[in-house]
Amino acid sequence: MEIASAALNVEPTPPTPPVELRSAPRFAAALVPSITGLRLSPHGIDAKLVNISATGLLAECGMRLKVGSAVALSFEGTFTPASTAARVVRCAVASMSSNGGLLYHVGVHREQPRPR
Repeated sequence: MEIASAALNVEPTPPTPPVELRSAPRFAAALVPSITGLRLSPHGIDAKLVNISATGLLAECGMRLKVGSAVALSFEGTFTPASTAARVVRCAVASMSSNGGLLYHVGVHREQPRPR
């Protein structure tokens, strides 16, 4: 590539950083010690918090959830609110668990209460 660039007398351009389209900053689970556990209902599955923002969170769990489905998030610990309604916006395989099952990253968006 250096030879081709030199022959053309062209300087390579640095890669463009990705554009951040998130509406709220994410905080890693380690930065939110008030959340000691997470449960997703109606499935009643335990999940591990990956990160959280004012508008939603990313969790890791052993069940694939359908995008668009409604879930209730129940937080263990001193975090408030202790529960909130949300909708699954993303679900992708994250890794394989130690017992050979799949672990999924589930992105959920917190439902906003409707104004009255």
